[in-house]
Amino acid sequence: MITIVSFSGRPNGNSMGVANVMKECLKDKEVQVVDFSEMSVEPCNYCSCDCFLPDGECPVKDDVVGIYEKILQSEEVYFIVANYCGYPNAK
Repeated sequence: MITIVSFSGRPNGNSMGVANVMKECLKDKEVQVVDFSEMSVEPCNYCSCDCFLPDGECPVKDDVVGIYEKILQSEEVYFIVANYCGYPNAK
């Protein structure tokens, strides 16, 4: 499995365009695209990193844990990070 993560906050923006071209180029492989513009992503809230403990669970209920699981199940991961005026997207 190959995972392509588009970090752009804009749906159908340039980053998703790149992700779609990559997916088409890799059409002979199993590919999943993670589109951050469709995800709920909340900041960590000083919880002592409970989610990194063996049986820990993140107290923030968003899509981040699901994204981590997709990445961990992948053989290859590509990150597409939008760049706005020299800085990455806030997401």
